[in-house]
Amino acid sequence: MIALSCRLLRCLPVLSALAAAVVAVLAPEPGRGAELAQEPVAPVYRPFRIVSYNVMLGLGYRLQMELGTVHGPGLARSLAAHKALRQPQVLGLQEVCVSAGPQLTYLIEAMRKAHGGAKIYSAYATDGRELDLNCSNAQVTLSPYPILASGRFEFPLLSWRNAALWTDLDITGVAAHWNQDNRIRIYNLHLINRVGSTMQVEGARWTQVQALLTHYRQFQAAHPQTPVVWLGDFNSLGNLLHPWRQELAIRKLSELFIPSLRVYRPTHALLQQVDWIFADRLTPLQSRVVFLPYSDHFPVVADY
Repeated sequence: MIALSCRLLRCLPVLSALAAAVVAVLAPEPGRGAELAQEPVAPVYRPFRIVSYNVMLGLGYRLQMELGTVHGPGLARSLAAHKALRQPQVLGLQEVCVSAGPQLTYLIEAMRKAHGGAKIYSAYATDGRELDLNCSNAQVTLSPYPILASGRFEFPLLSWRNAALWTDLDITGVAAHWNQDNRIRIYNLHLINRVGSTMQVEGARWTQVQALLTHYRQFQAAHPQTPVVWLGDFNSLGNLLHPWRQELAIRKLSELFIPSLRVYRPTHALLQQVDWIFADRLTPLQSRVVFLPYSDHFPVVADY
C-alpha cells in the first residue's frame, strides 16, 4: 500500500497540472464607474459564498498521513488566503479525518481567522468506516452562522457505508435579501465510489441519491420556503473516457435543482467532474473551480 501511495503521489503533480490547465477559474470582473457623492449609496450585498472540497488524497492518504501533510496547516492557510475561497459562509468538506490528528482543528481555525475571529459552528457525520491508521472519514460543515439542527443520513448499500450530513443554519439577515426563510438546509454528501473492485456503479449512486431525495422532500413539505443546497463528492465517474458526459444522478439532480456549474469543469486530477453544488430556491451569481494541490479533488465555489 505504501508503494502504491508513493507511485500515486509521484504522478499526482503531473495529473494536477494537467487538470489545472483545463480548469477555468471564473473571476468576477471589477466594477467600474464613479459614485456621486450627493446621491445615497445603496448598501453593498456581499455574496453568500459556499465551498465544497474533498480534502482526502485518494489512495495516497496513508503516505499523506505518515508525512503529516493531511494534518498540516498548509491546507488551512490556503483556504484562508486564496482570493476565490475567502470568507465562505458555508465550507462543506468531505473525507476529513476526525479521529486522528488536528486536521479539523486547523480547518476550524482557518475559518475563524477568515471571518475576523468570529465563532465558527461545526457539524460532522462519519462515513462509518475506519481507514488505515485509525482515520475515521467524515463530512464536515463549517459556518459562522449558528446551527439550528443537524444529523447524519446513512445511504443504502451499507457495504460502503457512505453518509450525508444535513445541517440547518440560522441565516437571519441574509434571508431578508433573498426574501426567503430564516434558515438554509445544507446537504453535504459523499456518494459510493465502488462496489467491490467495480468502480462503474452509476446505478448505485442514483439509488443513494433517490434515498436522500426522499429525506429532502419530507423536509421541503414542512419548510416550503427554505432554500436547500446539495454539495459534496458525488463520485460521478460515469464515463471515464468521456468525463464531460454526465451520469444519471447528475442529470436528474440538474433537472430538480440549479447546478452552480452548467458546463464541464474538471474537479479531480483525473479530469473527472465529481464535485458539485446544487441549489433549490437559489440562483448562483457565479461559480468556479479552484486548483489547490492538497488533494486529488479541487474546491468548487459558488456565490449566491
